[in-house]
Amino acid sequence: MVGLAGLAGSGSHQLGAALAGLHRTTGGRAWIFGRPLRTGSVPAALAAGVGCLPRDRHHEGLVAGLSVAENITMPISGRLGPLGLISPRARDAVARRAIADLDIGTRGPAEPLSRLSGGNQQKVVLARALATDPRVLVLIDPTAGVDVRAKQTLLAAALRARAEGRAVLVVSDQLEDLRVCDRVLVMFNGFVSAEYPAGWRDADLLAAVEGVTPGHG
Repeated sequence: MVGLAGLAGSGSHQLGAALAGLHRTTGGRAWIFGRPLRTGSVPAALAAGVGCLPRDRHHEGLVAGLSVAENITMPISGRLGPLGLISPRARDAVARRAIADLDIGTRGPAEPLSRLSGGNQQKVVLARALATDPRVLVLIDPTAGVDVRAKQTLLAAALRARAEGRAVLVVSDQLEDLRVCDRVLVMFNGFVSAEYPAGWRDADLLAAVEGVTPGHG
């Protein structure tokens, strides 16, 4: 479970988005478990086993006019029935498991997503990322704009994903998000400038993020 920290313009968010297919790189190469990854393509990222909680849930993660169940199962709709037909029973079963696992505050799978609070909408986005059973989970600003209880649930889900054997990348400038990681990489001006193992001091990490102390912690 790796944290990726950096100020706006450092490249941290672009790197996370590139791995999830949301940003096309102009150079460099990426591999997922030894296989090359084509950036800038969400289908390619999904095929490579990458699930993502994007930075902007409203524009990149949710369809407000659809139900909770429809949002959660969107990337796996082809698995929910024969000949491309979706079984409502199968779709709702997947959604109910996710609702229970992530403690999503909703009346049920059929509730319109727009009726949920921001924190519960964020949980739905994470549930959608996990629905594909990803090998790699990319979380970009996972707890931004949610309450304390939702933060705890989201970070606990990230730790569960790690315990299940998934690789987890947490892209964030929130210390609480980074503290659960096994190590944290700091980006500055487009490059990794420092690396800190678990147990880092807040002052050291913040200084590296601001470009004050290059090197390793």
